[in-house]
Amino acid sequence: MCGIVGFWGNGDDQVIRNMTNTLYHRGPDEQSFANPESGLYLGHTRLAILDLSPSGSQPMVSHDGRYYIVFNGEIYNYQDIKTNLKRNWKGHSDTEVLLECVIEYGLEKTLELISGMFAFALYDIEKKKLFLARDRFGEKPLYYSQMNGHFFFGSELKAIVKHPSFKKRVSKRALKSFFKYNYIPAPYSIFENTYKLKPAHYIEFNIEDSTYIERPYWKIKKEKSFNGDYQDALSILETKLMTTVKEQMVSDVSIGAFLSGGVDSSTVVALMQKVSSKPVKTFSIGFNEKKFNEAVFAKIVANHLGTAHTEMYVSAKDALDVIPKLSTIYDEPFSDSSQIPTCLVSELTKKHVTVALSGDAGDEVFGGYNRYFFAPKIYNRLQMIPAPLKKMVISGIDTVPNSIWDKILPFSTDKLYKLASVLDVKSEYEIYNRLISHWKEAENPVLSEDFLCNYEFDNDERMSFEEKMMMLDTNTYLPDDILVKVDRAGMAVSLESRIPFLDHRVVEFAWSLPLEFKIKNGVGKRILRDILHKHVPRELIDRPKMGFGVPLDSWLRHELKEWAENLLDEQKIKSAGLLNYSIIKKKWDEHQSGKMNWQYLLWDVLMFQDWYENNFIC
Repeated sequence: MCGIVGFWGNGDDQVIRNMTNTLYHRGPDEQSFANPESGLYLGHTRLAILDLSPSGSQPMVSHDGRYYIVFNGEIYNYQDIKTNLKRNWKGHSDTEVLLECVIEYGLEKTLELISGMFAFALYDIEKKKLFLARDRFGEKPLYYSQMNGHFFFGSELKAIVKHPSFKKRVSKRALKSFFKYNYIPAPYSIFENTYKLKPAHYIEFNIEDSTYIERPYWKIKKEKSFNGDYQDALSILETKLMTTVKEQMVSDVSIGAFLSGGVDSSTVVALMQKVSSKPVKTFSIGFNEKKFNEAVFAKIVANHLGTAHTEMYVSAKDALDVIPKLSTIYDEPFSDSSQIPTCLVSELTKKHVTVALSGDAGDEVFGGYNRYFFAPKIYNRLQMIPAPLKKMVISGIDTVPNSIWDKILPFSTDKLYKLASVLDVKSEYEIYNRLISHWKEAENPVLSEDFLCNYEFDNDERMSFEEKMMMLDTNTYLPDDILVKVDRAGMAVSLESRIPFLDHRVVEFAWSLPLEFKIKNGVGKRILRDILHKHVPRELIDRPKMGFGVPLDSWLRHELKEWAENLLDEQKIKSAGLLNYSIIKKKWDEHQSGKMNWQYLLWDVLMFQDWYENNFIC
């Protein structure tokens, strides 16, 4: 795992050195750069995972001298590819294999062949073209920008903005979308004229005329239906997952796994332990608040599997100490509050290993989110409710204080408001769109008329409502929220995370399966659960889904109140000219009174305000 950066235009060795140094956390083992063409600079920071010798250093040049590369990530099937390439190898890194694969097959064929997580920049001296490529699901980040006669790229925005010719201007379009989703959706970034390269895409930049074109090289599809029965599918999937786990356990440094005790991480750890000759190192954090504590379940699973388990219970202070670092770690506004425990468990894990496997993406690939079960049911039932009754419920819900609802309802008030927000929907997409949104469009606090980034369902008529949600989540929420959260938290402490469920061979197989193999009788991840139950007793796993959360609602009324009020200062908000202070103040007052719980909406505002102060005021 590494960091990459570069530019085409005016600059010198000191400029690329300064840009590269901002990514030290992504690669503390070595920082270096190259100038393969007048005006073109490539920088690299190395976290040595495979081939720890100097032969694995970057920027790397192909044996024929035609290509330069800076590479971030891992190619898991590089050994298989290597056997088909007859070369006098300098070392045993996957980067060298990638370079030689390009020589042998060309870039597009190489992108089809490789399996892994990656973002890389490849310069072709002969054709004077720079290529930027990103893995199929967006596990590794890559930003780019063209302005003021320059072309920039980097693993993180902090590297690009270090160039003296880069101009920082907040994109109101991106900001407005951030308040809807709690992340900035690709291809946008928080800065104008600066973009995220979309997953499964590559860019071809011609340095002679400074033009570029972006192309896709892969797409998830609903494949032809699987021909076998459920037991056949179960056996094939387990084999594919076992192969993937074995590939992702290859490392020249210490390796472990995150373990929450849920289905996804427990499945990954169970398969790791099955192929390992010694106890797998597993890690979890716990909270004293029972509602948020998964550590007790993780410990039970770890004991059953016989892993070398490490857990750490963190206090509210431990969690709060992370918050001032978030705007630097995430580099642009990002407000998925599970970023806090993710940073904490990454910090714990890094003390013991350099690589950790994760159970992320199980929900998107195998149907685990609650909305996949509830949205179709709710939508069907809503069609039977008279419009006047819907209107009465919507208008009356805010008249009852939160404290009363908490006593009446068997579920959280957050879920009540989510339910009320979808009563007047008119389509399947509309109910999905409401469920995934934070700020309502009419209340969006951004002072801008720019349009919101609204997604669209796949128009494949073979897909069910559930599958359309799963597909869209995989293409949007997964890369722009979940994978951002994991990558930045890990790399902030120089920890590489790997995600077996995102091997494209596993995903393609999963999309060939009938929906009932994944979701049945209101329960998701059916086939994944049945694989896990071969290794861990059902009673240790089957329980209601927990989020990786923290008690934000309480913290904003107590421990974080002073910090939050400083960021929400009227003068600060109004002087920036970006947000509507009165809307925000109303939410804050209602939250403080206990009348409403606006924790997530307020967290959106606070994460933006903190980022803004760090980038434009401090």
